[in-house]
Amino acid sequence: MNKTILLLLILVSLNVRAQFIKEKSIDVSIGYGLSAPYDDVKINGIGFYAQGEFVLSLAKWIDLRPYAGLILTMDNEGDDGLGTPDYQSIANAALIGGKIRLTAPIPWVAPYIEGGVGASIGSFETYTPLT
Repeated sequence: MNKTILLLLILVSLNVRAQFIKEKSIDVSIGYGLSAPYDDVKINGIGFYAQGEFVLSLAKWIDLRPYAGLILTMDNEGDDGLGTPDYQSIANAALIGGKIRLTAPIPWVAPYIEGGVGASIGSFETYTPLT
């Protein structure tokens, strides 16, 4: 009985991998932040955008990507000079979430599909004359 349990433990332990994450890296995006409504008006906000992803590669074709980001924009139009109200498009928010990326392992090209869930904390304000 003891020999059977020992043999079973040895066989199971040969297939167990303690570290299933192959690679770890950080992907950082920094750039121009934009906040604009869908209406055909000249109202928008410009500013700063930054996002960081912690990339956990499980295999060549699958990645887990927890992320955090920040977008800060302000109204760049101001008063239109005609005495009409100052319409706004402002976004100040922190972003947090996680994504999974499935990549086709094709040489020279790596098409992928990505999905995930996230949340934003902050304020998004858009006031336009049409909406």
